Amino acid sequence: MTILRRVTVFCGVLLFVTDGIAQQNFINVPSSDITPKGRLFFQQQLNFNALFQSNSTFDLGIGYHSEIGVNLLGVDYSEKNRSWLVNDSTDRDPYNPLIAFNGATSWDLGEHTSFAVGGQGGVNFDRHRSGRPAGLAYANLRIEDLLLKESVVVLGPYYNTEHYGGAGNRLGGWIGAEVPMSKVLHVMAESVLGDNAISYTSLGLVVYPVRNIPLTLGVQIPNTSNNAYSIVFELTVLPMRRPAPTDRSSLLSSSISAPSRPLPSRSGQRPSAWRGRSHSCRHRACASSGGRHSCLH
Repeated sequence: MTILRRVTVFCGVLLFVTDGIAQQNFINVPSSDITPKGRLFFQQQLNFNALFQSNSTFDLGIGYHSEIGVNLLGVDYSEKNRSWLVNDSTDRDPYNPLIAFNGATSWDLGEHTSFAVGGQGGVNFDRHRSGRPAGLAYANLRIEDLLLKESVVVLGPYYNTEHYGGAGNRLGGWIGAEVPMSKVLHVMAESVLGDNAISYTSLGLVVYPVRNIPLTLGVQIPNTSNNAYSIVFELTVLPMRRPAPTDRSSLLSSSISAPSRPLPSRSGQRPSAWRGRSHSCRHRACASSGGRHSCLH
């Protein structure tokens, strides 16, 4: 391998590693970022209170500012009873566990503003094995750089079915924000308004030990007495941007004519830590009786 080829490969790898995109979600409120076409997104969320709850999300970018995916929600375990919990009959609590499909699409309204719609839906079964739909739909306005440079604010209405959000309101609203304190530490806050199983106010810290693998630790404060306080941990694996294809002759020409000049920054691109996704979840909030973490994306 020639020296020039080695340098080209090294630069490509360097761009790939450093051009990650920021975290997908807040804890419950969708961030309204979209997975790039052909890339995969994964998020694992664990909730801890009287129960242990697991929520998992996989997504694939399909282009046209759209994505589709699948969720495994409300996998609950009771340490007290030493058993896994299943709700497929009562309407007070969300059905769980629930396998759901999700999707979202967005439109840019300006340099720092976008609008998105999305949802997730699945079917669980009651004890008589008749299908019962469970789902969530939402619309979000996303505003960047409003609070501070590289900050994100998201707000909008949502609608949830009885078997998704349990007893309480069907139509509600939410707001979430994330602010970077440094390149490796962000703070976030959000609130899901209402009195159903997804109604929580959440506060958390987001740490980036690796640029595309943020870790979140937060607390959920119930907005209704039917929910319970809980600790939340999230592991997110973000898609990495592929480096743009480089013409070898152009690279050779520029390296010979101006070897000491730094590469110019790419016009219109946000810093790598925030261009892609901000922190906001696709899971249903955790209630003490088996409620779920309410996010999608």
